[in-house]
Amino acid sequence: MFKRTLALLATGLAMSAAAPALSQVKEIPWGTSAVGSAGHKALVILAEVLNREMPKYRITVQPTPGAVVTVKGYATGQFEGHYGSDIAFYEMANDIKRFKGFKAGMTRIIKSIRQGMFTRPRGGVYYSCIGRGASLFGPDSEEF
Repeated sequence: MFKRTLALLATGLAMSAAAPALSQVKEIPWGTSAVGSAGHKALVILAEVLNREMPKYRITVQPTPGAVVTVKGYATGQFEGHYGSDIAFYEMANDIKRFKGFKAGMTRIIKSIRQGMFTRPRGGVYYSCIGRGASLFGPDSEEF
């Protein structure tokens, strides 16, 4: 797997150096959970479709140790898109557990709020985690 990833990276670098037209492509680094996880697999497929259908954009899948890292990476400007989890958003909104004291570093989100958030979202992807349950979402384990 490492050799395959390294080969893809080397191919991408070679292509970007050889083709000036690629410099006009808007890169969108998208943070996701670890390689092999459901979130990573879903984003790889989504990125393939979007890259094929939107030639002026290049979505690159950036695996991280988990959803908390991607949420923090998006909030601080490391990623243009991210995979997140309900529990990560809950912890961030309530400034608890893995997000305790993190709000001060949320430069991107704070900047968006200060600008009035007058731009519309470009899109979003939501899929439910089948591994959750009453321990995370209460006795009914409801989506919304």
